[in-house]
Amino acid sequence: MLRQSAHIRRFFATSAISRNNSSSSSKGSSLYAFKSQLDDYIYYHSLSSQWRPLVYRQRNAEVLTSLNAVDKKNNPLVPRHYPGVPSKKKLIKFISLLLTAEEVKLVRSSLEELSKIRISNKTKRNGSTKKDANQGKYLDPSVLNEFLYKSYELDSKLFTENLVWADQIKEEDSVWSVKNTEAVAFVRSMIIKTLFPTNPEVNFQAMTEKMKHWVTKAGMSETGSILYNASLVIASVYSNSLKENSTALNNLNTLTRNKVYTVKPQTDYMQYDHAYSIISALKDASKHEYAENNSQLLELVSRWNSFLEDVQNMKQNTPSTYERFLSAEEGKKAVAAAATAAAAAEPVPEQESADAAKEQQ
Repeated sequence: MLRQSAHIRRFFATSAISRNNSSSSSKGSSLYAFKSQLDDYIYYHSLSSQWRPLVYRQRNAEVLTSLNAVDKKNNPLVPRHYPGVPSKKKLIKFISLLLTAEEVKLVRSSLEELSKIRISNKTKRNGSTKKDANQGKYLDPSVLNEFLYKSYELDSKLFTENLVWADQIKEEDSVWSVKNTEAVAFVRSMIIKTLFPTNPEVNFQAMTEKMKHWVTKAGMSETGSILYNASLVIASVYSNSLKENSTALNNLNTLTRNKVYTVKPQTDYMQYDHAYSIISALKDASKHEYAENNSQLLELVSRWNSFLEDVQNMKQNTPSTYERFLSAEEGKKAVAAAATAAAAAEPVPEQESADAAKEQQ
Protein backbone atom coordinates (compact mmCIF):
# COMPACT_ATOMS: atom_id res chain seq x y z
CA MET A 1 0.00 0.00 0.00
CA LEU A 2 2.82 2.39 0.77
CA ARG A 3 4.33 2.01 -2.69
CA GLN A 4 0.98 2.51 -4.43
CA SER A 5 0.17 5.51 -2.23
CA ALA A 6 3.51 7.12 -3.01
CA HIS A 7 2.89 6.63 -6.74
CA ILE A 8 -0.59 8.14 -6.49
CA ARG A 9 0.67 11.13 -4.51
CA ARG A 10 3.38 11.84 -7.09
CA PHE A 11 0.83 11.50 -9.89
CA PHE A 12 -1.59 13.97 -8.36
CA ALA A 13 1.14 16.36 -7.31
CA THR A 14 2.52 16.63 -10.85
CA SER A 15 -0.88 16.48 -12.54
CA ALA A 16 -2.36 19.16 -10.32
CA ILE A 17 0.47 21.59 -11.00
CA SER A 18 -0.46 21.77 -14.68
CA ARG A 19 -4.15 22.44 -14.11
CA ASN A 20 -4.14 26.21 -13.95
CA ASN A 21 -1.03 28.34 -14.29
CA SER A 22 -2.48 31.27 -12.34
CA SER A 23 -3.19 29.21 -9.24
CA SER A 24 -1.31 25.98 -9.84
CA SER A 25 0.84 26.21 -6.73
CA SER A 26 -2.02 26.56 -4.25
CA LYS A 27 -4.27 24.09 -6.07
CA GLY A 28 -1.50 21.57 -6.48
CA SER A 29 -0.46 21.72 -2.84
CA SER A 30 -4.08 21.55 -1.69
CA LEU A 31 -4.82 18.49 -3.81
CA TYR A 32 -1.58 16.85 -2.73
CA ALA A 33 -2.29 17.54 0.95
CA PHE A 34 -5.78 16.07 0.78
CA LYS A 35 -4.68 12.98 -1.15
CA SER A 36 -1.87 12.53 1.35
CA GLN A 37 -4.34 12.65 4.24
CA LEU A 38 -6.64 10.22 2.45
CA ASP A 39 -3.80 7.74 1.89
CA ASP A 40 -2.64 8.07 5.50
CA TYR A 41 -6.20 7.49 6.73
CA ILE A 42 -6.49 4.34 4.62
CA TYR A 43 -3.12 3.17 5.92
CA TYR A 44 -4.23 3.77 9.52
CA HIS A 45 -7.20 1.46 8.99
CA SER A 46 -5.03 -1.16 7.31
CA LEU A 47 -3.22 -1.72 10.61
CA SER A 48 -4.62 -4.01 13.27
CA SER A 49 -5.68 -2.64 16.64
CA GLN A 50 -2.53 -4.26 18.04
CA TRP A 51 -0.22 -1.96 16.05
CA ARG A 52 -2.11 1.33 15.94
CA PRO A 53 -1.18 2.46 19.48
CA LEU A 54 2.48 1.71 18.81
CA VAL A 55 2.53 3.53 15.47
CA TYR A 56 0.40 6.56 16.33
CA ARG A 57 1.29 7.30 19.97
CA GLN A 58 4.52 9.23 20.20
CA ARG A 59 5.38 7.82 23.60
CA ASN A 60 5.64 4.39 21.99
CA ALA A 61 8.04 5.49 19.24
CA GLU A 62 11.16 3.96 20.78
CA VAL A 63 9.40 0.66 21.48
CA LEU A 64 8.13 0.49 17.89
CA THR A 65 11.56 1.22 16.45
CA SER A 66 13.17 -1.49 18.56
CA LEU A 67 10.73 -4.12 17.26
CA ASN A 68 11.79 -3.84 13.61
CA ALA A 69 8.20 -4.69 12.68
CA VAL A 70 6.72 -4.53 9.18
CA ASP A 71 3.22 -3.93 7.83
CA LYS A 72 1.15 -6.12 5.48
CA LYS A 73 3.19 -4.94 2.51
CA ASN A 74 6.46 -5.77 4.28
CA ASN A 75 7.30 -2.08 4.75
CA PRO A 76 8.86 -1.03 8.08
CA LEU A 77 6.43 0.20 10.71
CA VAL A 78 7.55 3.66 11.78
CA PRO A 79 6.05 6.27 14.12
CA ARG A 80 3.34 8.37 12.47
CA HIS A 81 0.90 11.15 13.33
CA TYR A 82 -2.78 10.27 13.26
CA PRO A 83 -4.13 11.85 10.02
CA GLY A 84 -7.65 12.53 11.24
CA VAL A 85 -10.81 11.68 9.32
CA PRO A 86 -10.75 13.24 5.83
CA SER A 87 -13.68 15.56 5.17
CA LYS A 88 -16.28 13.99 2.88
CA LYS A 89 -17.07 17.45 1.56
CA LYS A 90 -13.40 17.84 0.58
CA LEU A 91 -13.39 14.36 -0.93
CA ILE A 92 -16.34 15.29 -3.16
CA LYS A 93 -14.58 18.51 -4.17
CA PHE A 94 -11.38 16.58 -4.81
CA ILE A 95 -13.18 14.15 -7.13
CA SER A 96 -14.86 17.02 -8.97
CA LEU A 97 -11.42 18.44 -9.84
CA LEU A 98 -10.11 15.29 -11.50
CA LEU A 99 -9.15 15.83 -15.12
CA THR A 100 -8.30 12.45 -16.62
CA ALA A 101 -9.53 8.88 -16.71
CA GLU A 102 -6.21 7.82 -15.18
CA GLU A 103 -6.85 10.04 -12.15
CA VAL A 104 -10.36 8.63 -11.79
CA LYS A 105 -9.05 5.07 -11.86
CA LEU A 106 -6.47 5.86 -9.20
CA VAL A 107 -9.14 7.40 -6.98
CA ARG A 108 -11.28 4.31 -7.51
CA SER A 109 -8.53 2.32 -5.78
CA SER A 110 -8.85 4.64 -2.80
CA LEU A 111 -12.64 4.34 -2.77
CA GLU A 112 -12.25 0.57 -2.86
CA GLU A 113 -10.28 0.74 0.39
CA LEU A 114 -12.55 3.39 1.92
CA SER A 115 -15.60 1.19 1.32
CA LYS A 116 -14.17 -1.31 3.80
CA ILE A 117 -13.56 1.25 6.53
CA ARG A 118 -15.91 1.47 9.49
CA ILE A 119 -16.14 4.49 11.71
CA SER A 120 -18.24 4.88 14.86
CA ASN A 121 -21.73 3.56 14.17
CA LYS A 122 -23.32 5.60 16.90
CA THR A 123 -23.68 9.34 17.01
CA LYS A 124 -24.31 11.29 20.20
CA ARG A 125 -27.11 13.79 19.89
CA ASN A 126 -28.28 15.76 22.92
CA GLY A 127 -26.76 13.19 25.23
CA SER A 128 -28.35 10.20 23.52
CA THR A 129 -26.92 7.68 21.11
CA LYS A 130 -28.45 7.23 17.69
CA LYS A 131 -27.45 4.81 14.95
CA ASP A 132 -25.61 6.54 12.11
CA ALA A 133 -27.54 6.73 8.83
CA ASN A 134 -24.64 5.12 6.96
CA GLN A 135 -24.24 2.33 9.48
CA GLY A 136 -20.75 3.45 10.45
CA LYS A 137 -19.36 3.43 6.91
CA TYR A 138 -16.99 6.16 5.77
CA LEU A 139 -18.33 6.28 2.21
CA ASP A 140 -21.78 7.67 1.56
CA PRO A 141 -24.08 7.99 -1.49
CA SER A 142 -22.99 11.57 -2.25
CA VAL A 143 -19.34 10.56 -2.63
CA LEU A 144 -20.32 7.68 -4.90
CA ASN A 145 -22.53 9.96 -7.00
CA GLU A 146 -19.74 12.48 -7.54
CA PHE A 147 -17.45 9.65 -8.62
CA LEU A 148 -20.00 8.37 -11.15
CA TYR A 149 -20.80 11.88 -12.38
CA LYS A 150 -17.13 12.69 -12.89
CA SER A 151 -16.65 9.39 -14.73
CA TYR A 152 -19.43 10.24 -17.18
CA GLU A 153 -18.19 13.81 -17.57
CA LEU A 154 -14.88 12.44 -18.83
CA ASP A 155 -16.08 9.43 -20.82
CA SER A 156 -19.33 7.44 -21.04
CA LYS A 157 -17.33 4.20 -21.26
CA LEU A 158 -15.50 5.13 -18.07
CA PHE A 159 -18.89 5.68 -16.43
CA THR A 160 -20.03 2.21 -17.48
CA GLU A 161 -16.80 0.68 -16.20
CA ASN A 162 -17.09 2.38 -12.82
CA LEU A 163 -20.79 1.60 -12.56
CA VAL A 164 -19.92 -2.09 -12.89
CA TRP A 165 -17.27 -1.58 -10.20
CA ALA A 166 -19.81 0.06 -7.87
CA ASP A 167 -22.22 -2.81 -8.42
CA GLN A 168 -19.54 -5.31 -7.43
CA ILE A 169 -18.83 -3.74 -4.03
CA LYS A 170 -19.72 -6.33 -1.41
CA GLU A 171 -23.21 -5.92 -0.01
CA GLU A 172 -21.92 -5.37 3.51
CA ASP A 173 -19.69 -2.54 2.25
CA SER A 174 -22.16 -0.96 -0.18
CA VAL A 175 -23.78 2.42 0.50
CA TRP A 176 -26.01 2.28 -2.59
CA SER A 177 -29.19 4.28 -2.14
CA VAL A 178 -32.14 5.81 -4.00
CA LYS A 179 -29.93 8.83 -4.66
CA ASN A 180 -27.46 6.65 -6.58
CA THR A 181 -30.17 5.05 -8.69
CA GLU A 182 -31.46 8.55 -9.49
CA ALA A 183 -27.94 9.47 -10.61
CA VAL A 184 -27.69 6.45 -12.92
CA ALA A 185 -31.06 7.33 -14.47
CA PHE A 186 -29.93 10.94 -14.95
CA VAL A 187 -26.67 9.95 -16.64
CA ARG A 188 -28.48 7.52 -18.91
CA SER A 189 -30.93 10.25 -19.89
CA MET A 190 -27.91 12.37 -20.85
CA ILE A 191 -26.53 9.49 -22.92
CA ILE A 192 -29.82 9.37 -24.82
CA LYS A 193 -29.65 13.15 -25.28
CA THR A 194 -26.19 12.79 -26.79
CA LEU A 195 -26.63 9.68 -28.95
CA PHE A 196 -30.28 9.55 -30.07
CA PRO A 197 -31.28 9.21 -32.91
CA THR A 198 -27.78 8.55 -34.32
CA ASN A 199 -27.69 5.34 -32.30
CA PRO A 200 -31.27 3.98 -32.25
CA GLU A 201 -30.28 1.26 -29.78
CA VAL A 202 -29.93 4.00 -27.18
CA ASN A 203 -33.59 4.61 -26.42
CA PHE A 204 -36.13 4.90 -23.63
CA GLN A 205 -37.19 1.25 -23.61
CA ALA A 206 -33.59 0.02 -23.40
CA MET A 207 -32.89 2.46 -20.57
CA THR A 208 -35.90 1.46 -18.45
CA GLU A 209 -35.03 -2.20 -18.88
CA LYS A 210 -31.50 -1.56 -17.59
CA MET A 211 -32.81 0.57 -14.71
CA LYS A 212 -34.79 -2.33 -13.23
CA HIS A 213 -31.60 -3.69 -11.67
CA TRP A 214 -30.72 -0.36 -10.04
CA VAL A 215 -34.25 0.19 -8.76
CA THR A 216 -34.10 -3.22 -7.08
CA LYS A 217 -30.59 -2.55 -5.75
CA ALA A 218 -31.82 0.62 -4.01
CA GLY A 219 -34.93 -1.12 -2.68
CA MET A 220 -37.03 1.75 -4.01
CA SER A 221 -40.43 2.24 -5.55
CA GLU A 222 -40.35 3.56 -9.11
CA THR A 223 -43.37 5.73 -8.37
CA GLY A 224 -41.95 7.28 -5.21
CA SER A 225 -38.89 9.22 -6.37
CA ILE A 226 -39.24 12.70 -7.84
CA LEU A 227 -35.76 12.79 -9.36
CA TYR A 228 -35.91 9.26 -10.75
CA ASN A 229 -39.14 10.03 -12.60
CA ALA A 230 -37.75 13.41 -13.69
CA SER A 231 -34.81 11.58 -15.27
CA LEU A 232 -37.16 9.19 -17.05
CA VAL A 233 -39.12 12.13 -18.43
CA ILE A 234 -35.88 13.68 -19.72
CA ALA A 235 -35.02 10.38 -21.39
CA SER A 236 -38.47 10.07 -22.96
CA VAL A 237 -38.21 13.57 -24.42
CA TYR A 238 -34.77 13.09 -25.96
CA SER A 239 -35.76 9.68 -27.35
CA ASN A 240 -38.79 11.36 -28.96
CA SER A 241 -41.22 9.13 -27.09
CA LEU A 242 -42.85 11.35 -24.45
CA LYS A 243 -46.40 10.59 -25.60
CA GLU A 244 -45.83 6.85 -25.76
CA ASN A 245 -44.17 6.78 -22.33
CA SER A 246 -46.30 9.06 -20.19
CA THR A 247 -46.17 7.00 -16.98
CA ALA A 248 -43.12 8.83 -15.59
CA LEU A 249 -44.65 12.21 -16.44
CA ASN A 250 -47.87 11.25 -14.66
CA ASN A 251 -45.89 9.97 -11.66
CA LEU A 252 -43.91 13.21 -11.53
CA ASN A 253 -47.08 15.26 -11.77
CA THR A 254 -48.58 13.39 -8.83
CA LEU A 255 -45.41 13.63 -6.74
CA THR A 256 -44.94 17.38 -7.24
CA ARG A 257 -48.52 18.58 -7.27
CA ASN A 258 -48.27 19.58 -3.62
CA LYS A 259 -44.55 19.18 -2.97
CA VAL A 260 -41.38 20.58 -4.50
CA TYR A 261 -37.99 21.00 -2.89
CA THR A 262 -37.16 24.18 -1.00
CA VAL A 263 -33.80 25.68 -0.09
CA LYS A 264 -32.97 25.93 3.58
CA PRO A 265 -31.05 28.99 4.78
CA GLN A 266 -27.34 28.75 5.52
CA THR A 267 -26.83 25.49 3.66
CA ASP A 268 -24.14 24.51 1.19
CA TYR A 269 -24.87 24.44 -2.54
CA MET A 270 -23.57 20.89 -2.94
CA GLN A 271 -26.51 19.63 -0.89
CA TYR A 272 -28.73 20.69 -3.78
CA ASP A 273 -26.52 20.02 -6.81
CA HIS A 274 -28.02 16.58 -7.47
CA ALA A 275 -31.61 17.85 -7.53
CA TYR A 276 -30.74 21.17 -9.17
CA SER A 277 -28.92 19.44 -12.02
CA ILE A 278 -31.74 17.01 -12.76
CA ILE A 279 -34.49 19.64 -12.57
CA SER A 280 -32.42 22.04 -14.72
CA ALA A 281 -32.05 19.28 -17.30
CA LEU A 282 -35.80 18.65 -17.11
CA LYS A 283 -36.46 22.33 -17.77
CA ASP A 284 -34.21 22.26 -20.84
CA ALA A 285 -35.90 19.08 -22.06
CA SER A 286 -39.32 20.72 -21.78
CA LYS A 287 -38.18 23.29 -24.36
CA HIS A 288 -36.87 20.72 -26.84
CA GLU A 289 -38.70 20.21 -30.11
CA TYR A 290 -39.38 16.57 -29.21
CA ALA A 291 -41.41 17.78 -26.20
CA GLU A 292 -43.80 19.49 -28.64
CA ASN A 293 -44.76 22.15 -26.09
CA ASN A 294 -46.37 19.52 -23.87
CA SER A 295 -48.61 21.60 -21.60
CA GLN A 296 -48.49 19.13 -18.70
CA LEU A 297 -44.69 19.10 -18.74
CA LEU A 298 -44.40 22.88 -19.03
CA GLU A 299 -46.79 23.43 -16.12
CA LEU A 300 -44.95 20.84 -14.04
CA VAL A 301 -41.58 22.49 -14.68
CA SER A 302 -42.97 25.90 -13.68
CA ARG A 303 -43.54 24.55 -10.16
CA TRP A 304 -39.77 24.45 -9.72
CA ASN A 305 -39.02 28.05 -10.67
CA SER A 306 -38.52 29.25 -7.09
CA PHE A 307 -36.28 26.30 -6.23
CA LEU A 308 -34.14 26.77 -9.32
CA GLU A 309 -33.83 30.50 -8.70
CA ASP A 310 -32.90 30.07 -5.03
CA VAL A 311 -30.24 27.47 -5.81
CA GLN A 312 -28.91 29.56 -8.69
CA ASN A 313 -28.37 32.46 -6.28
CA MET A 314 -26.65 30.12 -3.83
CA LYS A 315 -24.32 28.42 -6.29
CA GLN A 316 -23.06 31.65 -7.87
CA ASN A 317 -20.16 30.68 -10.15
CA THR A 318 -19.97 27.03 -9.14
CA PRO A 319 -20.82 24.88 -12.18
CA SER A 320 -23.55 22.34 -11.55
CA THR A 321 -23.10 18.72 -12.53
CA TYR A 322 -25.49 19.30 -15.43
CA GLU A 323 -23.50 22.33 -16.59
CA ARG A 324 -20.32 20.26 -16.42
CA PHE A 325 -21.97 17.61 -18.58
CA LEU A 326 -23.00 20.21 -21.16
CA SER A 327 -19.52 21.74 -21.21
CA ALA A 328 -17.90 18.33 -21.62
CA GLU A 329 -20.33 17.47 -24.41
CA GLU A 330 -19.45 20.65 -26.29
CA GLY A 331 -15.75 19.95 -25.78
CA LYS A 332 -16.08 16.44 -27.20
CA LYS A 333 -18.02 17.78 -30.20
CA ALA A 334 -15.28 20.33 -30.85
CA VAL A 335 -12.58 17.65 -30.70
CA ALA A 336 -14.57 15.40 -33.05
CA ALA A 337 -15.15 18.27 -35.47
CA ALA A 338 -11.45 19.15 -35.46
CA ALA A 339 -10.52 15.52 -36.10
CA THR A 340 -12.99 15.33 -38.99
CA ALA A 341 -11.64 18.55 -40.49
CA ALA A 342 -8.07 17.31 -40.16
CA ALA A 343 -8.96 14.01 -41.82
CA ALA A 344 -10.69 15.83 -44.68
CA ALA A 345 -7.61 17.99 -45.21
CA GLU A 346 -5.31 14.96 -45.47
CA PRO A 347 -4.67 13.98 -49.12
CA VAL A 348 -5.70 10.43 -49.99
CA PRO A 349 -2.82 8.06 -50.93
CA GLU A 350 -3.93 7.91 -54.58
CA GLN A 351 -3.84 11.70 -54.82
CA GLU A 352 -0.39 11.80 -53.23
CA SER A 353 0.89 9.32 -55.83
CA ALA A 354 -0.64 11.32 -58.68
CA ASP A 355 0.88 14.55 -57.38
CA ALA A 356 4.29 12.90 -57.06
CA ALA A 357 4.06 11.58 -60.63
CA LYS A 358 3.27 15.05 -61.96
CA GLU A 359 6.28 16.51 -60.15
CA GLN A 360 8.56 13.92 -61.80
CA GLN A 361 7.29 14.72 -65.31
